[in-house]
Amino acid sequence: MDLVEAAVRSVGNPNVTYIGSFDLSEHPVSIIEEVRRACEMNYCGHYGRSWSCLPHVPPCPTCESILSRYDRVILIRTTHPRDGPFDLKGMGESMAAHARYTFEVRDRLRGMAGLGFKMLGAGACSLCGSCPCPEGRCIHPQDRMFSIESYGIDLTAFLLSNGIDRRGGNTEQSYFSMVFYSQPPDGSRPLQPL
Repeated sequence: MDLVEAAVRSVGNPNVTYIGSFDLSEHPVSIIEEVRRACEMNYCGHYGRSWSCLPHVPPCPTCESILSRYDRVILIRTTHPRDGPFDLKGMGESMAAHARYTFEVRDRLRGMAGLGFKMLGAGACSLCGSCPCPEGRCIHPQDRMFSIESYGIDLTAFLLSNGIDRRGGNTEQSYFSMVFYSQPPDGSRPLQPL
C-alpha cells in the first residue's frame, strides 16, 4: 500500500465498503461520450444547474488529457441502507453522506505535500449547498467536485472488468469516488503536481 492509499484509508467512515488501488496501465478507465449523453437526459435534474455538471464540464478529450497525467487510481465505494427502491429521502441522505466523506478524503490528500491528484465524486457538487448556476458564477471554482460520469468515465465497465460488486438492490445504495494520482517509481513519496 502506498502513501496515498494509506491516506485515503485513514479517513474513517463506517459506510466505506471498498477501497482499491489500480495501475491505470493495467486497469484503464474508458471515457466515452455515451456516458455523458446519459447526463444530458437530466434524470437527476442538475443538467445546466450546477457548475460541476454538463454542459459546464470540459469536453471528453480534455477530461481524458487531464486524467492521462496520472498513472494510478483509487476507487472508493460507500454503501448505505435504504427502505426500498423508492426511498428518495434515504438516497438523498446517503448521497450527501458520501459527498461529505469524499470532501474529507480530498482535504486529507491536499494536506500531503507535493501530491498532484484529481478527485471525482458522485453526482453534482454539493460544496456550497445551493449552486448559483446558471445565474451566478461558481463561488469556489478550484474546489468544485466533478462527478465520475460528468467526466465521461464508464464506471460500470471499470467495475465489471475488475470484478468489483456494484452493490445496491432494494435495501442498500452505493456511491463511488475516484482519486487519480501519480506515484514515484520507488514508491517513497508522491510526485510534485503537474
